Amino acid sequence: LYEVDIPDEAISKMLDWDAPLSEQPKSVRQAIKRLAETPELKSVLGDALQPFEMGTTRGKTIHNLLDRYYGGDRAKVSRILNRSGIPGIRYFDGGSRAAGEGTRNIVLFDDKLAKVLKRNNEAVNEAQNIATANPGRNFLEPDRTWYHGTNENVSSEFSFANNRIGSSTGDGWLGIGHYFTPHNAVAPVYGK
Repeated sequence: LYEVDIPDEAISKMLDWDAPLSEQPKSVRQAIKRLAETPELKSVLGDALQPFEMGTTRGKTIHNLLDRYYGGDRAKVSRILNRSGIPGIRYFDGGSRAAGEGTRNIVLFDDKLAKVLKRNNEAVNEAQNIATANPGRNFLEPDRTWYHGTNENVSSEFSFANNRIGSSTGDGWLGIGHYFTPHNAVAPVYGK
């Protein structure tokens, strides 16, 4: 079980799976608009971005359109979204989804954004090194702690790396990325 910190500014730039485009962060709306203006994706995303669709087209619709266009290549979709400035996806967890409010999980496309604080409840020296290198940010007392479960043999050598995504669990529900939850009791289930 990993306890990690992910910068709030990265979370605020994530595609909200459940929200309509009109409620997406400005940076996400701009990134999607830039993608839709490319010759390759204009016909794929154009209709979903019509002004009358902004209140109904959700983040999951954009992701699913891209996923379908790229033949189910979720790794490619994740890379394209990440390169366009969208570092991941936020979505309601299973207990909140039906209500449309509550806690959210995230899928992180950029492995460099997750800062490991603890492995199996033991602090790692890495957290001290990161805090020293970033004096304006207190990684030891993050705004929100995120948890990642894994079935990998947890050791000090293990780190989040994009080339390991799905190596033991497959693509995941929302595609390729590192999955995190704010619930430490739930995270171990994700690694099974």
